[in-house]
Amino acid sequence: MTIFNEGGLRAEIKCLADEVSTLPSRGKATVFAVCGRGLAPLLDLVETRTYGQWVFPEAQAAIAKVENYVLGRSAGQDHAALRGRLMGSVPHGHDLDSPWSTYAQAALTCIDAGLAASSVVDSCKGIWIQYSLDPLVGSLQYRDEDILISRGEGVWEREILADHSITSAFKFLRKVVHSVQCEVPLPEVRYSELTEEAVVLIPAIH
Repeated sequence: MTIFNEGGLRAEIKCLADEVSTLPSRGKATVFAVCGRGLAPLLDLVETRTYGQWVFPEAQAAIAKVENYVLGRSAGQDHAALRGRLMGSVPHGHDLDSPWSTYAQAALTCIDAGLAASSVVDSCKGIWIQYSLDPLVGSLQYRDEDILISRGEGVWEREILADHSITSAFKFLRKVVHSVQCEVPLPEVRYSELTEEAVVLIPAIH
């Protein structure tokens, strides 16, 4: 038995996005800071994979700024320039082979979402939470390519909800959302625990 309804993967992402959308700015920033910090190792893998052709010099500084806001050390700021530089470093499908472009896009978009939520005017959209799942979903689509071709995407989107890696990822993301529904800012030790648990968002790398 799964923790999901029968609407499929997209429906579950929409439900999760709706929950994120209801959070206050610091809560949204916390969710995306956890995801951005958790997915950041993928940026290192992309840099290594491309022998330094693609680098992301703004990523760690951006995460640190979001975390200062998340932990109550700073108020909302104007992050427009930093967001522009950060997203300017995003490789697209025609720039970098899959899945590496997906990994970079997902990590950087989560970090950017955290910056959006911690800006003077919160422009963060809950649906951006889908990017936290993109690396995992992409790797499973590659694994299940035969099923997608033979049975169709709709069937796959329903059946994939039984996959342990997907159930673990959704369970973790809902845990983060619930944590910030109960308390913001989070104690630093609690925030650190969540960032360590975010490893469930990282797909198996072959």
